[in-house]
Amino acid sequence: MLWPLRVELDAPCAASTLQRVRRLLAERLSPELRREAAEDPVTGALNGRGDRLATSRALAERKPGTRLVRMRADLNNFKAVNDVHGHHAGDTALWVVRAALEDATRDVDVISLARPGGDEFALTLRVAIGADAEAIRDRIEDTVNRALTDAGFGSVGGWRIGISVGIAAVTGATTLEALDVAADAAARERKRARGVSRPRRARVMRAYRFRRGV
Repeated sequence: MLWPLRVELDAPCAASTLQRVRRLLAERLSPELRREAAEDPVTGALNGRGDRLATSRALAERKPGTRLVRMRADLNNFKAVNDVHGHHAGDTALWVVRAALEDATRDVDVISLARPGGDEFALTLRVAIGADAEAIRDRIEDTVNRALTDAGFGSVGGWRIGISVGIAAVTGATTLEALDVAADAAARERKRARGVSRPRRARVMRAYRFRRGV
């Protein structure tokens, strides 16, 4: 049963607050709106909001014999895809990555598979205590890189497109924010060790035109 809702508002914030209230009520009434509120429209993965909810719930509800592993993934040189082929191709590549992340993980392990935004993905896994998180990371990277190559995105404009995954294992009381800081740092270090640099549009287009003889 929905009880009458009374909200007292100051004039300056009335419109925005009422809009938020209406949205929350609509989400309670509509499963479709609830799904859209937590889903990335490009890939079908969770968005940042859905990721935070799922991961925070898992952090609060630990299960004996298991541990949580947080992973943050960046696509290497993804800007080249958008610069050379356009954003529609970029969206297709993001969808390929999401599908490959699903292929590389077990449904029973996945707490959250999300695209918070841009070319970043996030995973929260619940695995056995003895599971090798680095081996899982390596399998994810190999699967995604192979899928990108098979879809024609392995190399664009002379830049190698791939994924770098950083790990943060949950060992005690912590927060999602702290895990993401650690996992992001690990992903950046993995990129640095591979010599990955952010491609500039002018360099990408010059290389692309040179290879095409334009």
